[in-house]
Amino acid sequence: MKWKPPLWIYAGLLLCVVPSRLCAQQPAPAPLDPKNMQEERAKVQMAEKHYEAAIETYQDLLKADSKNALFLNMIGIAYLDLSNYDQAKKYFVRSSKADKKYASAVNNLGMVYYHQKNFRRGDPCIPESRRH
Repeated sequence: MKWKPPLWIYAGLLLCVVPSRLCAQQPAPAPLDPKNMQEERAKVQMAEKHYEAAIETYQDLLKADSKNALFLNMIGIAYLDLSNYDQAKKYFVRSSKADKKYASAVNNLGMVYYHQKNFRRGDPCIPESRRH
């Protein structure tokens, strides 16, 4: 009787060949515009814990869009990681005022109060309508 390889061998060979053909058909990613490139650079700087550089990059981005809640929040996070709680608080408050529905800034403001061991109920920086 002649030997026949099991079917799983054919499936394994098929899996080795098909993905390479699929990858060859995908278009190259579009190049980033300068603003998006700068945003990506700031994200990488934050990930690599180069907080001073990230603050500068986000400050440059804020020159074009001074009310961007995300950028303000990210600067606050960088200051929080540098243990500069007063500056972090300043940027989290600015971020929460720039976008009333941006909850991350208020949450991060709570982290500042936690690190400062400020556990009182209210904060004069946050309007009464936003307190829970």
